[in-house]
Amino acid sequence: MAVLGGTVPLVRHAHALGVDVVLLQRPDDIDASLRPLVETIVPADYGDTDTAVRVLGPLHRARPFRLVLSLTEDGLVSSAEAAQRFGLSLNPPKVARLLRDKAAMRARLNDAGLGPVRARTVRSASALAAFAAEVGGPVILKPVRGTGSAYVRRLDSPADAARTWAGLPERETGELLAEEYLEGPEVSVEAFSHQGRHTVVACTDKLVLDNFVEIGHTVPSRMAAADHAAVAELVTGFLDLTGLREGPSHTEVKLTPAGPRIIESHNRVGGDKIRVLVAHATGLDLSRLALSVPLGLEPAPGALPQPRAGASIRFLTPPPGVVRSVEVPPLTDPHAEVEVTVAAGDTVSRPDSSDARIGHVLAVGADAADAERACLELARRVRVVTGPEKTALLPEATR
Repeated sequence: MAVLGGTVPLVRHAHALGVDVVLLQRPDDIDASLRPLVETIVPADYGDTDTAVRVLGPLHRARPFRLVLSLTEDGLVSSAEAAQRFGLSLNPPKVARLLRDKAAMRARLNDAGLGPVRARTVRSASALAAFAAEVGGPVILKPVRGTGSAYVRRLDSPADAARTWAGLPERETGELLAEEYLEGPEVSVEAFSHQGRHTVVACTDKLVLDNFVEIGHTVPSRMAAADHAAVAELVTGFLDLTGLREGPSHTEVKLTPAGPRIIESHNRVGGDKIRVLVAHATGLDLSRLALSVPLGLEPAPGALPQPRAGASIRFLTPPPGVVRSVEVPPLTDPHAEVEVTVAAGDTVSRPDSSDARIGHVLAVGADAADAERACLELARRVRVVTGPEKTALLPEATR
């Protein structure tokens, strides 16, 4: 099989299953530890369709691939295009294109009357102000093809439009998506599709800062059964609407007073180690299923699995300033994780995107509540001292 921009778990699963892998990876991102696990690593810009097809074509002719796959955002369209040209398509490329384009996705949902949300693409502060006046309430502004909560802004009135627009980098002001702000807690739905049948594998509760950067996830979700049923119906209907037939998906949903509404969706596993949380909670690894099911090595999940545990992650957000010291506690639970990516002398700021977070803790428990308690306790034991502040505790956040 060919893997575009392969993540370490995906490559390790392929090796464990006895699947030979040709890995396309950008030169600066090549992980030397993967070399013994793959047939070959080809340095290439895998996100460019023409490049991917040109590089993979001769290899496919010499030894035909059975699968071309990517679980990274930049490789979703190019892998689908390459697979289609080689006669191996799992999902039409238009599926990945639709899900990467938030404006097109919203239009598709609204046209179908599936959880409608007032929205408009805008290209100027004046257009943003006009939309905000029309909505008559808070508005969210976000890049059409953004990820990681980068450059997502809220404005509460038309008077905020000029200031909000001026605060964005020039490269982000070509076309943005403005939507009515949706009140309510946020969850995500981790699903797996096979032959057009969609199975909700798990739902995830999310912890989000007021600037929409995600700082925590817990599996399984503790939302009410009625909400769970409504969310599952909405998401599976949406996946039908997109034309998705195969593989994992990650869909973010707001539980509003008017019912669940989709925020965005991706035909890949969720980031932020949600794959790990789901595996702990259900015993199913979505990265492994992404290759084992289409290759006929394992069956697709047939129904929502009963949780066998809970799992939770929190991202560390110490007070802004210069790091004075870092203390990481010893781990006694083999399932627990602590990662801190800063050291004394580094400068940290309040995260404005997922990439700006400085580490995480992860814990497993008997159920979601137990896992969350263990995770918060572990987070309290991680000390990242910055400037005059004493410790790096989790900030107040909105659920």
